[in-house]
Amino acid sequence: MDKLVKDVQRVENYIDDLVIRADKDVLTLDDIIVHHRSNNKKRDYLFVNRAQGKHIPVSPRRVFRLVENLVDQIKTVKTGDDVVVIGFAETATALGNLVAEELQYRGVNVTVVQTTREDVKGINLVNFEEEHSHATSQKLMINGEKEIPSDSPVLNAKHYIIVEDEITTGNTVINMVSKLREKLTFKYAKFTVASVCNWQSDADIKRFKDNKIEAVSLVSGKIKDANMKMTDINPELDKAITPVVGGRKELGALAKKYIRNDSAFCFDTNISKDSIFQYERTEHKPYRGYENDVDKKIIDEIKKIGLNTYGTVRVIGVEEFMYYPLKIAKAIEDTLNCKVKFHATTRSPIDIIEDGDVRGIVNGVKLNRPGQVDKRYLYNIDGGQDVVVVISDTPLSHRFREELAEAFNYKDFDVCNMIYVNVE
Repeated sequence: MDKLVKDVQRVENYIDDLVIRADKDVLTLDDIIVHHRSNNKKRDYLFVNRAQGKHIPVSPRRVFRLVENLVDQIKTVKTGDDVVVIGFAETATALGNLVAEELQYRGVNVTVVQTTREDVKGINLVNFEEEHSHATSQKLMINGEKEIPSDSPVLNAKHYIIVEDEITTGNTVINMVSKLREKLTFKYAKFTVASVCNWQSDADIKRFKDNKIEAVSLVSGKIKDANMKMTDINPELDKAITPVVGGRKELGALAKKYIRNDSAFCFDTNISKDSIFQYERTEHKPYRGYENDVDKKIIDEIKKIGLNTYGTVRVIGVEEFMYYPLKIAKAIEDTLNCKVKFHATTRSPIDIIEDGDVRGIVNGVKLNRPGQVDKRYLYNIDGGQDVVVVISDTPLSHRFREELAEAFNYKDFDVCNMIYVNVE
């Protein structure tokens, strides 16, 4: 059954008319892998791409290259234009910020904001539902107290770029855009959706055009059958599917001995009076540097371990908080010239497929997040890392830290040093 299981995960089984517009060393069709999910009755599979740095660990440089390729597809933005970039939570928050950063580098006047599912101070500009998601409710927050500020850049641009990892029908985007247009100064502002993958049908594309929304992507195609299930391709697949489970119940001293450092670094108050949690989830200007030397402090801590160019470092963001940790990961990669990979925890429960495609998700762990009823997940945990750096914008409980330490220090692998950073 081994070969058949792998074949089920090929994107060609689900998508017709595939076209790819990325450099071959950045993204190919083999990098888009289909995975099973048991928690969504609307569609029992999802597409995971290996270049994005969300579910599957990847070199930070590759994510930056992916974004450069994506921005190359946006032909309607010119130097000097006023643009608002909106990154969709949870998966595309880092992509949205990186698109804004790249546009600013190319001479565009950019403001960036992300949608969120978190409780954020400010004004809730738009509520909308994400149809294909496991966690459907989202909102777009801007700074303010009671009344919507008329001078907010989010309300006064003439071009809006929505960044997503995947567009299926586009109904979520239409839902959000129609509500946002009601609040804008320029009711006929241009909207562009930039996504890694776009699976819209001809009818979906027409609805975009009717709503004056253009779409660009790195990969496009059309879903063969919206009602298709993975088991329709291979009925034997059920035998190979295993849900992700939590770690061992008793951790304690075993996990604690691997935790090298646990630090809180303050976000640069010269940029914002708010915490980074608030800053990234409301409108702000892109930043290309590494604020408050957090990257240098982490790199110094890694150097104490004696890491060399043959060493391995895993940097982990937490759910929506991916942009800042990804930038730190790239700083480590550029400075230490060692093997660095980045990914993040997620709310998405994705099943493990036994004997599945080894380039995709091969293992995972369910984590307890303090103050939250639903669980969090982390995939492709590799033992034998020299250092794992977990960067969060909210405090991590001892239980959460111990669970991660235990997950990365299993079997007979060498001890992995865990560094936890809370950027406040």
